[in-house]
Amino acid sequence: MRGVGRYALIVFEIAVLSTLILATRCANYLDVFVAGNVYFTDADCYARMTRVRMCMEHPGLIVRHHNFENFPQGTTPHTTAPLDYLIVALAVALKPLTAHAIDFAGAVVSPLLALIGGWFLWWWSRQMNFRYRWVMLMRWSAMSGIAWALAVWVSAYESLVLFFIVLAVGLVRDRKRIFAKYRQSGWIWFALVIAMVFLIERRIPSFAILPASTVFKNWSRTIGELAHVPPASPIWFVWAGYMIAVAPLLIWLGFWKKKSKSESAPVFVVVLLVATYCLTIWQARWAYFFLSIFAISLPTLLPPIRSRTAVCIAFVLSLFPILRDWDARVWPSEAEYARRIERRNESVQLRDLAVTLQSAETRAFLAPWWLSPSIGYWSRQPAVAGSSHESLPGIEESARFFLSEDWQTARKILDDRRVSWVIAYDFEGATVSHLFRAERDQQTLPDDC
Repeated sequence: MRGVGRYALIVFEIAVLSTLILATRCANYLDVFVAGNVYFTDADCYARMTRVRMCMEHPGLIVRHHNFENFPQGTTPHTTAPLDYLIVALAVALKPLTAHAIDFAGAVVSPLLALIGGWFLWWWSRQMNFRYRWVMLMRWSAMSGIAWALAVWVSAYESLVLFFIVLAVGLVRDRKRIFAKYRQSGWIWFALVIAMVFLIERRIPSFAILPASTVFKNWSRTIGELAHVPPASPIWFVWAGYMIAVAPLLIWLGFWKKKSKSESAPVFVVVLLVATYCLTIWQARWAYFFLSIFAISLPTLLPPIRSRTAVCIAFVLSLFPILRDWDARVWPSEAEYARRIERRNESVQLRDLAVTLQSAETRAFLAPWWLSPSIGYWSRQPAVAGSSHESLPGIEESARFFLSEDWQTARKILDDRRVSWVIAYDFEGATVSHLFRAERDQQTLPDDC
């Protein structure tokens, strides 16, 4: 009977964890599945799916250059092949079930990866025998910041930065342990994976820093994940709950009130927490790494609190900001609901327009940068602009075109970019004019300034 009860508990834990993960990762399904079609919630997703479609149509293709954005120069992206072919494999498996296999695979790949990650955390936490493992699993499932992270593609350099931080901490604390015999197999596998990456990609990733031009600075202010997050911002509680406020105290208790090394969080975990917190203050895109590390580290931060009842009460109370945020997402206000309906209708209309641009010939189009990836995906035509920073020259020229009052300047942009179509949008000039705000302010200064 004891064995049956244990297996029943395992099934219950996995079922609850899976339900929470899928519920949070699929909360925006009404914005994704509209009128029988799939609409991605981020412009970068369309760039990724354009790559996937190319790989689907030409098996074995490794996309090293994007000619479908910043046309005709194109871009050299940071994206790599593994996720492309993971979505391709999923699309092949879904082909017998749906006529939109590629789109459907792109929509469900993030929830599936989140589910696999949650199962791994469940297994790993059981192996580690954490006292408060359920806190980590519940927090991982419910955090809105992580849900956002797994829904949007991010470049690979963040994980490389974290790897070097962990490696540096290991070298400082115990250099011999890093290169000990029992870790040789791990280093061999690491080297094999890196070698395979260079063999497949056959290119060296570019880590060039863009010049701090006025256009780039102003453009980056329109990108939510590049925004600064002040330490006093209430968004921290929305992302991580009130538990984040007591995290410094828990770290202090772990190091200064410990009776043994096993009772405190590993040093590299604390270093990663502090590093990713500071990086999140710099750019919001680091929030998903900070929140993931925060959730995973909670079982190592809570042991100094001996009372399980106190931990349970504190955990439940800390969830209030997160639950309030999910309440607003799932049951939006009338104004927010109307905005979502309007956005869905605009997506449907834009798709219908883009389909009319399909042609066997290459006919580039010029459109606002935030719409260009989706129009390019649906029309199969290259865009002057794009959503990545590599497309900044095209973004700048498209903005100059829409703001230009000189038809000769506008005509030159169209000729230089070989544009066949221009797609305008009723944005009232607010976003594109923002790109040149500082430049225009300088031009209007009096001579004696």
